[in-house]
Amino acid sequence: MIRSTNALLMGALLIAATCTFGQSRPGEKGRIVASRTAIQDSKEDPAAVERGGKLFAAQCGRCHGNSAKGLDSGPNLIYSLLVLRDEKGEGIAPVLRSGRPDRGMPKPDLTETQISDIVAWLHAQTYAADHRTTYAWLDVV
Repeated sequence: MIRSTNALLMGALLIAATCTFGQSRPGEKGRIVASRTAIQDSKEDPAAVERGGKLFAAQCGRCHGNSAKGLDSGPNLIYSLLVLRDEKGEGIAPVLRSGRPDRGMPKPDLTETQISDIVAWLHAQTYAADHRTTYAWLDVV
């Protein structure tokens, strides 16, 4: 009896966590962002991260979700090898400059500064994902 109760409780908690902390969808307020600690520890410029988050949501959120965790139309970028292996935008920037038309990603209209800001934001997000205690959950409910 106790085992089945514990199993039900764990299942309910897992479902609740999945629903509450799942991917942001365009138009939703909820967004997972890197906390100040994650931004500081990731060594990214806080102002660039702030600007990059807004740009990402406006330019990329429709396909990748506002938290970059992917939607049906675009992959999860937080665990993307391209993003994880990126150093100073060397991998991400070319994609943001040209798009990936072969994969359905149009060329975004971004300046070099905007690309650098999005790169900084993505780096802060991947850092936060790898160091989960640095997450800041905003407007979840």
